[in-house]
Amino acid sequence: MSSKKRLVGVVPLGEVPEIALKVIAAHISGYFNLSVQILSPLEHPEYALDERRFQYNAGIILKAFESMRFKDYDKVIGVLNLDLFIPIFTHVFGEAKQGGKFALVSLFRLGKNPDGP
Repeated sequence: MSSKKRLVGVVPLGEVPEIALKVIAAHISGYFNLSVQILSPLEHPEYALDERRFQYNAGIILKAFESMRFKDYDKVIGVLNLDLFIPIFTHVFGEAKQGGKFALVSLFRLGKNPDGP
């Protein structure tokens, strides 16, 4: 059995605060005892914008993300600061496939307070 530590990539999609990426990477590394690298940002996923909802379709982004090459990584997490949805829910905090290599997480609604600022 290989003693090589599993490697996780954290990839910003569009504008994401650097501190958020560092906190995510540190928590993954500490909690799961995995090596984590913050990768170069990818472009804002404008292709997934639903103009009627003013939200981004998480399934479309995940599908595009899965088609990218990240051969050196066991898992890859895309981090966005966009309002995500899937057709059956008004919003989601992320998207992944069970047992898959790729996942998305959105910071957009994590800091929102329904009662005001």
